Amino acid sequence: MEANSVADADVLIVGAGAAGAIAALTATKRGLRTVVLERENKVGGHTKTKIDVTEGTGILPIIRSLELKTLGYSNTSHWSAPNTSLTLHSKTSDVFFKRGPDSDSLETHAVQAAKKRGAKLITGVKKLEYLLDAKGYCSRVEAWSGQKRYEIRPQTIIIAEGDHTSSLDPLGFSWRKQEPLRIIGYGFSSRRMKLASGSTNLFLDAELLPKGYFYAIKNKGFGFASIVLDARQTAKKELSEYYWDFVHANPTVRELVKTATDAAYVDGGCTAYSLDSLTKNNILAVGTAGRLFDPLFGYGVRQAIYSGYWAATALADAKGSKQKDWIEPGIKQYEIEMQRQLLPEIRAAWKARPLFESLTNKDLNTIIRELNSAGEGADELIERPSAHLFKIMKILLRHPRLAWLALKAIS
Repeated sequence: MEANSVADADVLIVGAGAAGAIAALTATKRGLRTVVLERENKVGGHTKTKIDVTEGTGILPIIRSLELKTLGYSNTSHWSAPNTSLTLHSKTSDVFFKRGPDSDSLETHAVQAAKKRGAKLITGVKKLEYLLDAKGYCSRVEAWSGQKRYEIRPQTIIIAEGDHTSSLDPLGFSWRKQEPLRIIGYGFSSRRMKLASGSTNLFLDAELLPKGYFYAIKNKGFGFASIVLDARQTAKKELSEYYWDFVHANPTVRELVKTATDAAYVDGGCTAYSLDSLTKNNILAVGTAGRLFDPLFGYGVRQAIYSGYWAATALADAKGSKQKDWIEPGIKQYEIEMQRQLLPEIRAAWKARPLFESLTNKDLNTIIRELNSAGEGADELIERPSAHLFKIMKILLRHPRLAWLALKAIS
């Protein structure tokens, strides 16, 4: 867009991270006039280059249809407690994505594909003004990038600003009353780290990493390793101290870090709590902006892809129906899709969080041993627990403390 120009749009997307990029690509493929605003000077500039890994449930068809850039797939993960470990072969693939400003990152590649289909991109947007009508609908947005001013007249708006949710407040979104949970991470990317390619490695230690974990992944020659913690733990000591204390105490991790002579360190985080609604008038919140991520392990890229895709798809379907008032049906369809898939998972993760936080190292060792005993059925116990309640009950009866913790979490 030219400075001081006016653009009419079917959809304005605020934020070009994973959720916004997927929404933009989906919208342009479906023929919607699309404008994307990004606060950073470059798409992907919100983070240093790193790897994200996520379960493929629900997003594999989206990846194929949009031809998204991935680093590959894996069905193998390794879980380690202080005194035991488990290798899990899952029926559901994990998907690896490069993130950040590189041209082959998830967000950069998707936005470039959207631009080729006609999306207009404005970067370096440091100031936004939403102009609402008497009913709270926003049909005009003014954006400033440096000294340049742009005016967009959108039919609908998708908010995809990640953890920067300042846009939601003036737009009338409200938050549920609950104590927010901030999940933070500290780690490094490396090409020299010696780790088998194509697997996820998760390390649990309730004493050294309370309410958190350490993970290490590598695919196509690119590796990433990080601790993930509840931010409240940093009241006791710095995040980097937790990281190095665990590295020095765990021989396997210590060797990984030692081989990563090119380590580039990065930190970050996101805040988990719930919106009363993911939509308001003609505005939809997606990805982390809508608090659509896993509050148990802090994963968010799968939810970003899924919500970004379905927000744009719902709007495109509604506009394609030739209804005169297509906005409300599109908004409603997005809400239905999130209630069908993502929101039940997120609510279940919130319920599981207190149980996870209560586990001791003895508990963790017990769980890993029981999963090992289940053999090939371990994958089913983890991914479809409701289908194996009898087996789970037998395990809990053998371990009264775990049964008590489970009942406490449910109540």
